[in-house]
Amino acid sequence: MDFASLFTPFKNHDLCLWFYFLSVAGFVLLIVGVITTIVLGITTKQKSSFYLAFLFASLWYLAFYFQNRLLYTMCVKSI
Repeated sequence: MDFASLFTPFKNHDLCLWFYFLSVAGFVLLIVGVITTIVLGITTKQKSSFYLAFLFASLWYLAFYFQNRLLYTMCVKSI
């Protein structure tokens, strides 16, 4: 096995769907997190640290969604 072959581009363009599925998963997790935080915020009294942690988690999921959507677009456009 040639070590350089580990870093060459894939020849199968169906692998672009991987980025699509990851972007969908990131978006779903973002929406679930927002809804969960709203429900918990309404039903229980939470400290400000709870909302700060939610903000950071939401930004992470938003970045995850955007990154995978961007990679999917780049993969599809390069075919």
